[in-house]
Amino acid sequence: MKKLFPKNKKLKYPNLSSVQLNFLTYLSWNDVGTNKKYIVYSRNGQMVGIECKYFLLNKESLCSFCHRHGQVAFITTITKARKLNNPDYYKAIGNYVCFDSSTCNQHMTSVEVLESFLEKSLKES
Repeated sequence: MKKLFPKNKKLKYPNLSSVQLNFLTYLSWNDVGTNKKYIVYSRNGQMVGIECKYFLLNKESLCSFCHRHGQVAFITTITKARKLNNPDYYKAIGNYVCFDSSTCNQHMTSVEVLESFLEKSLKES
């Protein structure tokens, strides 16, 4: 985990003993103190991780990952994709996802949106 998030020295790890591996498509946890959501996924045989800011919504809505209606948060992450004319350009991308990732994992039927979000987040050019 430390290798996936090298810039975060005070990373609070999830309690892995409570994770149900039978329903695990991706590993995710929330750091309530910093309003950050961490997502770890095995992509092309390699573990990748992204750090997102989350904003909890006061109403229920549709999750982009599992396509279920429930308590969601709007997550944003910064991608390092650059525009050709501006090397300092960084863009933020976002999605509505379940605040409780264990519930989201149980209801996932496709990883298409998750993989697309991760690909856009990790894309360097």
